[in-house]
Amino acid sequence: MKTTTFLTACLLLATNVQAATFCVSNSTMLETVLDITESNGQDDVIKIKTGTYVPLNDYGFRFYMGENHDIEISGSWDNDCAEQSLNPLDTVLDGDNSNRVISFYTDQSSSAITGSIHISVLSINNGLYHEQSSIAYNTSGLGFRLSNGYEGSVTIDRLFFMNNRSNRSSALRGDGAKLTVKNSVFFNNESDYGTVSSVADRFYFINNTVVSNSYYDQFNGGSSKAGLIVSQYTEAAFIANNILWNNYGEDVIGITNTQGDPLFYLYNNDYQSVSGTFDNMSGNISADPQLEFFAPPITSPVVDKGYAEPSGIIPFPPPFYLAWTYGDFDFLNFDRVVNNRVDIGAIEAAAEIPIFKNGFEQPRGG
Repeated sequence: MKTTTFLTACLLLATNVQAATFCVSNSTMLETVLDITESNGQDDVIKIKTGTYVPLNDYGFRFYMGENHDIEISGSWDNDCAEQSLNPLDTVLDGDNSNRVISFYTDQSSSAITGSIHISVLSINNGLYHEQSSIAYNTSGLGFRLSNGYEGSVTIDRLFFMNNRSNRSSALRGDGAKLTVKNSVFFNNESDYGTVSSVADRFYFINNTVVSNSYYDQFNGGSSKAGLIVSQYTEAAFIANNILWNNYGEDVIGITNTQGDPLFYLYNNDYQSVSGTFDNMSGNISADPQLEFFAPPITSPVVDKGYAEPSGIIPFPPPFYLAWTYGDFDFLNFDRVVNNRVDIGAIEAAAEIPIFKNGFEQPRGG
């Protein structure tokens, strides 16, 4: 279906030979555009209109990262791809309880691929994966299998993951030289090895909400773990400002060994259980976040308890523990910082209404 007519229909804007923007409205277009952008020699922006997109086969939507060009994929666009609602629930990539959803990969022998991947404002739902090995990277939701030579970065911002099931990692298996996951919600996924797992070299998990995820019932629980797993292959992990609550097994697991001497940070998270080795732990709490549709009320113990992003004079290039940000907006596109403080979790508590003019309003955080 790679015809001039099709390209004319889905190519929204091509300002120069360096970049192309595509507007996608159905599953066939999405699959074809992913195929086209693998080798068109340009940076690419894929805008996905509001709606539901089901993969055309059980491998799911797939993208081969073989060029040194960036790809940006985002959802919740209107019919003309001119305006974006910025609601992650408006555009759903749906595995229909029978398919993997979407994955990205490189040739495992490739080297020096520098193109970056940015995915935002989407839902990844109802993926299913149950096999022993596959090029689709052992996950049912969003998967990456990037070679050791991949030098680009992967950013996941404001995504919603629900009802993904796998005998491996269910919602997200992350890879790459630098992986950042922020302002995203993971709910009601079933896994045998983590709702979220990272094998990225440098991993940042910032201001996410990982709640009520369970074991993959095919195995009746067993040794399943349904929280966040950081593997021994990750050189450094910075995990801050996350709600990790009511997940089967441990909420946070750090797997380390003596080889490579990984460095793991665990700052200002709210969790029930943690296991493994974390070199730096500070500001973490264990208290019911009192979530209402994933959002904390003003009285929640997570309000204003987040770890502040780096500020002031930062060396260049910044050291690992300073090379992150939680961004300007939360999962619902509200201000990420309110009253100069950030909450724990993907959603900032609603700004309080000033009832009293004399300044005696109820303070954020109770």
